Amino acid sequence: MLVEIENAAQERLQEKILVASRKVRVSQANTRPPHSLTLPEVAVGVASGTGKGITLATSRITVRLFVMVTFKNLRGEKERRHGCYPILLSIIQNLLGQKLGLQILPITFTRFDHTTSEDEAAKGLIVYTLEFGTAFDLNALADEDDSAPLVLALEYFLRPGDDEVDLEGESDLT
Repeated sequence: MLVEIENAAQERLQEKILVASRKVRVSQANTRPPHSLTLPEVAVGVASGTGKGITLATSRITVRLFVMVTFKNLRGEKERRHGCYPILLSIIQNLLGQKLGLQILPITFTRFDHTTSEDEAAKGLIVYTLEFGTAFDLNALADEDDSAPLVLALEYFLRPGDDEVDLEGESDLT
């Protein structure tokens, strides 16, 4: 479900922001964008979560979803902030209350922070990180249940140096 949440949030932002402006790039969060940024960058990723028992066999998993926005303007700090604010508000509006077609609680907005490093600021970049939350219920597997999700996860463990795609395909883990 974590992958599905991340992908669906990314797809929604691509659909609502990228299509509307064609001047914002949306991707999965993995690293900060390059300093040669030509378009504002929006990166989406699930970064943490907690669990709380609902029953002996069900836990509610609360997920923290982060969206990192990087904006470039060489004129100055004020122009970078003012250029970035509409993007921040649009992201909040487009994710707020969404279930993204998944069996999750509606997404809530938690906070945003100015997270620009000194190096990024020196290069005319400004970075904000927005935090959202949602939750879903996860049921325990019975002893006779399939271990396919674990096997699938282990297939994602990359074998470097073989120049082959390690895994392709789709899986329904519901």
